[in-house]
Amino acid sequence: MSRVPATVRLLARAATLGLAVGVLAVPALVLVGWSADRASAVAFSLAALVFGFGLAAWATTLLLGTTLSAMAETVDADWTVAGTRQAMAVLAALGGGAMVGTALATAVLDAAAALT
Repeated sequence: MSRVPATVRLLARAATLGLAVGVLAVPALVLVGWSADRASAVAFSLAALVFGFGLAAWATTLLLGTTLSAMAETVDADWTVAGTRQAMAVLAALGGGAMVGTALATAVLDAAAALT
């Protein structure tokens, strides 16, 4: 059995998936005809949007968790503060990984362009 907590493994998987998506998004957009600069800007912007949403929603559940939990009990919703915080942390990790992947892909494309 692993000594790494399940939440850390989950966040690492999300960040790795985001990294892969970011690395693949820029060349994919270039292959369909976008310029490297525009592909990089769009891919990074989308990754930052996911990261920002995840971070903002995570912070919201951190601050308003008891209020949201009471509301969920009122409407008989199957919702927990911990589950929502974990889901939003996964989104933030995914977006953060994608931002790093986009930056790496852009650096590789720029280096390849400089060689030609």
